[in-house]
Amino acid sequence: LPVELKSFTANTLNENVILNWSTVTESANYGFDIERRAFTLRQAQNNNWIKLGFVKGSGTSSVENNYTYRDTRVNSGKYQYRLKQIDLDGTTEYSNQVEVQVGILKTRLRSHPNPFNPVTEVRYYLPEKTEVEITLFDIMGRRVGEVIKQSEQEEGEYEIKLNSSDYKLTSGIYFLTLKTNKDRITEKIVLLR
Repeated sequence: LPVELKSFTANTLNENVILNWSTVTESANYGFDIERRAFTLRQAQNNNWIKLGFVKGSGTSSVENNYTYRDTRVNSGKYQYRLKQIDLDGTTEYSNQVEVQVGILKTRLRSHPNPFNPVTEVRYYLPEKTEVEITLFDIMGRRVGEVIKQSEQEEGEYEIKLNSSDYKLTSGIYFLTLKTNKDRITEKIVLLR
């Protein structure tokens, strides 16, 4: 083996992921590509590994070497990481995969821009598989429309566009309510025409 890995771990720190790994021996080791794939819904269709960066190896070494890489480009969700070890002659080998959960595991609802005209992007995060319903109410508490009809959705992050003309909204304050099996969250949105 050109490189013998002793350990490979992933931990979260302030919404970042810190990868640490150490080698016992290295032989003609050029370095490591750091690769990640996400379990968020938007990337579930093409759950491809993406290269995040490169860390230079120690060439040939018989002492323990420690490496660190910080991934700062993560949203809430579950991620897998692996190392692609590259020899000086271009030969590659993959490490085992490590998994990490980023962010607080709770249901969230956000819309942006807010105030909006005429479209706002509604993002929500589900920490587990659940029934979901998103309803739009006016300031008087009257139901204006269903943004998402009640349906079962997998754990993950979702994004939908809310177009005020679909609901024939006039300028004013509205409330989006997200209901799951366990939670009920309301977000105030303002339409400025």
